[in-house]
Order: sequence, then structure tokens, then C-alpha cells
Amino acid sequence: MGAPYEFNWYLVVASNDAIKEIGKNRYGTLKSENRIYPINSEIPLIVKEIGCIGVVRILRFTIDKDSTEIEFEYVSELNLDGKVSKHYYDMYLEMKNK
Repeated sequence: MGAPYEFNWYLVVASNDAIKEIGKNRYGTLKSENRIYPINSEIPLIVKEIGCIGVVRILRFTIDKDSTEIEFEYVSELNLDGKVSKHYYDMYLEMKNK
């Protein structure tokens, strides 16, 4: 009983094309299923098969019947070869493979 929701500490997208610019340093993406994100918190932005490309702040999210729309802003962009980017991506892969 009840609605299944997934709480997310990472924002993960399938490709860079899934990120849409909607204003000055404002971006959006659409995820399948019902997901919850921490508002005004900084979380890693992961692009599958690429790595952690930045840290973003979730501004809002809207849950619809079968999807979640997320609006965010970049706090910092990360170099894919940098230690922070590699750390976040490694942690994502570790959790994904459990």
C-alpha cells in the first residue's frame, strides 16, 4: 500500500542531452518514476557512462503520475579527471552495483 518514492542524493541523467537549459544558470531534467530530492542542497550531477560533471543545487521538483521533473542550478562544474569528480562517480558506481 502507499506510493513508492525513491529518495535521491545524486542527480543522475542518461546523457548531457537530458539536461535542458531553462534560464540563466537554471536547468531542468525529467526522470521516470516518483523521486524525491533534497531542496536547496548541493548534490553531485552524474552523467551515466561519463562521470560526475558538477555539483548542483536542487531548486524544485514536481512529481507527476509516472515521472519527476527536476529544476536545478550549477554550484560548480567539475573536471572529469579531478579527484572530487572521480570520488563522486566511484561512489555512484559502488552504490549502483550493490
